[in-house]
Amino acid sequence: MKVTTAPSWRRALAGGLDMLPCAVIWSALVWLTWPTDLPVVPWNWLDTLIDWLNADPNVLLVPVAWALLVGFGYNVSFQAFGRETPGKRALRLRTRDALGGYPSRRHAILYCLLRTLSTLPALAGHLWALADPERRTLHDRLGRVWVTVRSESLDRE
Repeated sequence: MKVTTAPSWRRALAGGLDMLPCAVIWSALVWLTWPTDLPVVPWNWLDTLIDWLNADPNVLLVPVAWALLVGFGYNVSFQAFGRETPGKRALRLRTRDALGGYPSRRHAILYCLLRTLSTLPALAGHLWALADPERRTLHDRLGRVWVTVRSESLDRE
């Protein structure tokens, strides 16, 4: 089956739209769980961060963990239970499996896990699309899915 994947700019814009609610949720969670006993120092933000890391090396672990959990939860809640995230819906993108249909719930959860893991090493999984001949990300390849532009004929399925 020959499938044309969605352009990278369209996927990036959809991802940006999906980041907005995630950023709000993440900010609230970090604010609620941020340690209050960090030292007050009269330095610039970078030196302050280094002082905080020296005082408590786990100070960055909690925000990173929240980011991974929020991102995974957001994607799973939409991909596995609603088929597309709001950003993909707004830009008329569709996630398809190898047979051309929507991935099963189990397949979608696996895809979301792969997406979260491929984001960890400096967005390497997303940057993979820049060198891929079909413009598919690493998690698209590993999860055996295609992100395509939705067409009217496919919407009638």
